Amino acid sequence: MKHLRILHVINSLETGGAQRLIGDLLTALDAATPASVSVLVFHHSDSEIESHLKKKGITVICLNAKERSLSAIAKLIPHIKKADIIHAHLFPTCYMVALANIVCRKPLIYTEHSTHNRRRNHRWLKPLEKLIYGRYHRLICISDATAFNLEKWIGNKICDNKIRIIHNGTDLSKFRHIKPSNQTSLFGRSGIPILMISRFTASKDHATVIKALSLIKNSDVFVAFAGDGGTLSEMKALTNEYKLSDRVLFLGNREDIPQLIKASYLGIQSSRWEGFGLTVVEMMAGKIPVIVSDIEGLREISAGATLTFNPGDHKTLARLIDALLKDPLKYKEIANRCAERAKAFSITDTVARHIELYNDLMTQFYGSKELG
Repeated sequence: MKHLRILHVINSLETGGAQRLIGDLLTALDAATPASVSVLVFHHSDSEIESHLKKKGITVICLNAKERSLSAIAKLIPHIKKADIIHAHLFPTCYMVALANIVCRKPLIYTEHSTHNRRRNHRWLKPLEKLIYGRYHRLICISDATAFNLEKWIGNKICDNKIRIIHNGTDLSKFRHIKPSNQTSLFGRSGIPILMISRFTASKDHATVIKALSLIKNSDVFVAFAGDGGTLSEMKALTNEYKLSDRVLFLGNREDIPQLIKASYLGIQSSRWEGFGLTVVEMMAGKIPVIVSDIEGLREISAGATLTFNPGDHKTLARLIDALLKDPLKYKEIANRCAERAKAFSITDTVARHIELYNDLMTQFYGSKELG
């Protein structure tokens, strides 16, 4: 009997929460099951995630096509036809896969990775969104908040019996055996590093972190931003405006995230909205205190383990950082709480839930289970 063929489809494997999830998920899924697991991207990226998957023997298919084009849909169709289950991630991939599957009629899964997106600012898009989401047979939401907001947007009728909540997970073992690294070699300077790992987009709100740093008088404290994206130049300009160029590091996309976390004094996630926040789990797993904005997705993950501040409130964020700097016992307490909370998000559990879902669809569409 042939092995089940599972095809994940995503815009690209450039660094981001959804991409890191795919890196860990597909690696663990490939090791845990006899299924043939592959991932299709619209364009190639020279990222650590893509290299990692290839090293693990997981096929990475590149269409070399514009994401929002008819030619991309045409190129998708042959690959969808070859697969047994198609699992899509992010926009506009969700549209492309749904349209291509009109021809193929294969079981479709879509993972909703955020509590909000810009499409939901335009009510005239709602009928189209309902049509697209309606073509998926299962909708994975990475948090309760993500599920609530999706259902509120497209309605109960579309979501009925389709939504499954599966929290993101990470390979917690990669943080257990990291040897201490020379701080200067990692960050290019010594001091007290505060780390934020996020794409540079308006939703991640790096500006609040920069403004908070301007209120911290200890000149040894510096912020390191790992990531790339559209608001990077704007944040560099803001750094210069606040005369913090010697205390804000823009690291770009990095392949040594676990090492950066373990070498950092604390971690921050200052998002305006977030479906889950996988980087928060990773920072908690690195046993450092984490401070997050008090929003739906992050609140659900942290469950009281982290410190929180209202989105955009840079003054409170600065006070929280100062408090940890001055109180070693509080620092240790928060670090321990974060490390304990991270244990709830093992990639092993995430994989088990995905296997359950794939088996469910296999039974519904093909009358048999292949993953046990």
